[in-house]
Amino acid sequence: VLVPDKKSVTAVDIDTGKVRWRYEGRISSGPTIDLDETIVMTRMNRAKSKTQLFAVDAKTGDVRWSGDAERPSIAKHRKVYLPEDLLVLRTTIGVFRNETGKAEALYVADKRTFRALRPSDGASMWSVKVPATQLIQVSEARVLVADKNRLVRSLDARTGAEQWRHQAKDHVDQLERLGDLLFATTHSKDLAILDFETGKILGRFHLGDPFRLVPMEQGRLIVCGQAGTWLIAH
Repeated sequence: VLVPDKKSVTAVDIDTGKVRWRYEGRISSGPTIDLDETIVMTRMNRAKSKTQLFAVDAKTGDVRWSGDAERPSIAKHRKVYLPEDLLVLRTTIGVFRNETGKAEALYVADKRTFRALRPSDGASMWSVKVPATQLIQVSEARVLVADKNRLVRSLDARTGAEQWRHQAKDHVDQLERLGDLLFATTHSKDLAILDFETGKILGRFHLGDPFRLVPMEQGRLIVCGQAGTWLIAH
């Protein structure tokens, strides 16, 4: 478990309570991502008021790579170029894990590009032009990306090849998969149902009230709204 304070981050063994390592440096309140061999965190470049990514070794706490490419290279770790306008939000960062559960790609986005980074060293594996990514959802070997133009893309998780695209009626709030179906919610309080493999629209419903999709175990999806709750089973 990671325990941050104002000046450092401490990794504590969850079974024994013993300190495993300590990273001397302040991190920001952005997402912390476990990528097996590395742990990705965020820190603020106060000179530019920009949040940047960096990764530490999960066993030692040593910095493996950093997105702060303009910082003086006094450290031995790899410097990776990442745009200053990186969108460091929980909804715009994703991880692709293979069949064994190993992390193969870290997905990040800026105002122009969606890209896949190699977890071990932060190297760019591929990138796709996407204007201001608003939402990322990873499902098996696909990564779904919704942007500011209300467009949803289904990309191959390993190569970035586009499988299909869907033009939503409004900005997409949430994407959840249930078997061969993809459920999408929008700002206009609509619920759209698409074929996961093809992107074909199968149905659209206007619920009228704010609602949230809650995935459950055993192939179930709960639609929670102010007017009531529905259970969708696959």
